[in-house]
Amino acid sequence: MKYGLEITIRKDGLSLSRPGGGEEEFLPREGVRPADVVAAYRDRKGITDPRLVIFIAEECLFVKKFELPAATADLREAIGYQLALLTPFAEEAMLSGHTATRSGGAFQIMLVAAARQPAETYARQLVEAGYTIVGIFPASQRYVTKGCPKGPWGLVLPGRFHKVLLFNGSRWQDLVLCGGAPDFTELSQICSTATIYHPRPPAGESRFLAPGPLLSHRPLLKEFNLLPASYRKRDYSKMIISGLLALNLAAFLGLAGGKIHQLRALRQQVEAEIAAIMPLVRETNRTRAAVNELTEKIDRLDQLGGNPDLISLLATLTDELPRSAYLEMIRTDKQSRAIVLQGYTDDIATLTTKLQALRGAQLKSTSRRRDQTFFHMEIPSP
Repeated sequence: MKYGLEITIRKDGLSLSRPGGGEEEFLPREGVRPADVVAAYRDRKGITDPRLVIFIAEECLFVKKFELPAATADLREAIGYQLALLTPFAEEAMLSGHTATRSGGAFQIMLVAAARQPAETYARQLVEAGYTIVGIFPASQRYVTKGCPKGPWGLVLPGRFHKVLLFNGSRWQDLVLCGGAPDFTELSQICSTATIYHPRPPAGESRFLAPGPLLSHRPLLKEFNLLPASYRKRDYSKMIISGLLALNLAAFLGLAGGKIHQLRALRQQVEAEIAAIMPLVRETNRTRAAVNELTEKIDRLDQLGGNPDLISLLATLTDELPRSAYLEMIRTDKQSRAIVLQGYTDDIATLTTKLQALRGAQLKSTSRRRDQTFFHMEIPSP
């Protein structure tokens, strides 16, 4: 993916660099207007490409690894239900991205989240200034390039707490926090490999690899794009496909035009046949209208006398809901006639999966109450 500039958002400021491991230029965050800073940097470095990438430093990210059942029908929806519970951010105040890897009987989910500000504000200002934002990615994705190893490897990111990122090829698989400077022997056991990169290895430790060869290539940038959809580059592939369809349609109409005289003859024949059967059609329409009227009357009678089979429903709920779940309220909505259930559970992931067994049940909302997850679900009336 081609672009001319990398911007990294840190807690204390911004750093700018050219792709391919160029020297970084750091600027404090206070009083910085990204569009002005980028313009000045591009002038100094002779950069003409208007495309750029925003990275967010690991110190500003929240990373969570968890599992979802393999039977989960919609992973994106299931993860969305749990974002506010799994991260320290409100759902509307965060940027998030995830990967899902199927392993055995479950999906291994790697979730990355960051505060929406100031990243979105920077992106908006840069777009308004005429730049194209390729994406917003975790800073660790700078190291995921064509030069990274094919199998397991690790990356140490120094800081107040050292972070060790575990990869398999280009796929980020886990993160380990270390209270002190990590020991190479211990890390090689944790990472199951001796291929471990460290930008500032301890003095006298030569077994760590320098990450320079990784940074000399452009990042692949295939995962964890946190850029909101409204700032992403317009997808022109759909427009191209629509254009091709229009051309095919025009070609088809051109061929049809060559046989217009045959169509006219056929139209006259069809009109004659329609005129012959119109009396039967009118009679059929009258009969259909009478049947529809009777059907509506029967449906209204069924609605007046019908009641949901609560005993069967409760038996199904007993079998299908997680054992840790219990109901606090069950009622019927007067307008939609849907059955409304409210209760608590300790296992929202299993509850989300079990909804598929309850004839179109929908999880409307979740929240945290009494140190448990309070859920609100509805089951359409049969």
